Amino acid sequence: MRAFTAREKTLIALAAVALVLLAYAFGLLRPARRTLGELRRQEADLKDRLGQAERMYREAGAAQQQIADLKAKSQAIMFPSSDVQSGMVTEIEKLSKELGVPVASIRPGETESANGSMRHPAVFKIEADIGKIAQFLYELEQPSRRLWVEGVEIASARETGTTLSATIYVAAYSPSRGSEAKNAQA
Repeated sequence: MRAFTAREKTLIALAAVALVLLAYAFGLLRPARRTLGELRRQEADLKDRLGQAERMYREAGAAQQQIADLKAKSQAIMFPSSDVQSGMVTEIEKLSKELGVPVASIRPGETESANGSMRHPAVFKIEADIGKIAQFLYELEQPSRRLWVEGVEIASARETGTTLSATIYVAAYSPSRGSEAKNAQA
């Protein structure tokens, strides 16, 4: 074997240093760059999330006000728990007198829980012409009456051909016992 000259030794040393640097660049720097890129994407994502959270925080007061308004509106269309049955009968009889349509019978149903409130169904019958029945149904569902028509069965009355018999299924709602206590505390 022959001995290397000083110049060849220098070139070999430079090649070895270049090889080490190249290995370092590919082995360490490239993954570090990928990691840095991923960290920058995560930073941008976190900034977006922070912006959304800040926006939600600023809008929270308005949302709470909307919730309070909706609760007030829902309470306005509900009967107080202690007054549901008599309130229903009073509203139906009052409308009956206003329109001159006599109520043949009123039969309350079983009270049941419905989405955080109590549903109080009732069935009643009236006899009138189709125009009066339609007007009765329209007036019955006005928000101030707090009654909801859930169904109607219309048949011809036995006495005359122009009078119809309508069986009307209505429901009224009241706050559940638990929600009344929560509202009283709030």
